[in-house]
Amino acid sequence: MAVESKKGGQSVQRNATGIYDSQENTISNFDFISTNYGLLGEDAALGRGSGIWPRGSQNQYLYGSGFWFAAKKMSPKDTIKKYVDVSYNPNTGKSWMIPGMIQDGDHLLKDNGKQYRLYISTDFDRLTGIPTFLSDGPNWPLWLWIHWGVINSYIPSRLYQ
Repeated sequence: MAVESKKGGQSVQRNATGIYDSQENTISNFDFISTNYGLLGEDAALGRGSGIWPRGSQNQYLYGSGFWFAAKKMSPKDTIKKYVDVSYNPNTGKSWMIPGMIQDGDHLLKDNGKQYRLYISTDFDRLTGIPTFLSDGPNWPLWLWIHWGVINSYIPSRLYQ
């Protein structure tokens, strides 16, 4: 579902800016920037926060944040091992993550910034995860939707595989 533009017709919330993608949301009353490398609420390009509420005011509530992932997994020696990863370094305001998938290895595909773009749900079909504009890049990698009270999952084929 694309967003209705002020001039009428459909528009997307963002255009991919390259391998390191940073986007400001355009819907909701909370104005913030997200990146595809794990920073939330920080405008890394300008070195300032972006968590403004209500939108358009000068009330900043978030300077920077990120993701925190944790898991317990059984090791090959039949012991439980704990894993933790965070994306935001509060000491530097930088990220400890990079765009891409594990399958990419250490080498980002520099000629295809759209592959690493920041995914914003309103720029995709709500049932299939296909982008509003096919030239926008690959489908949403994992798409979940609720239909008649049941959560369904749909994994669309990737355009760039």
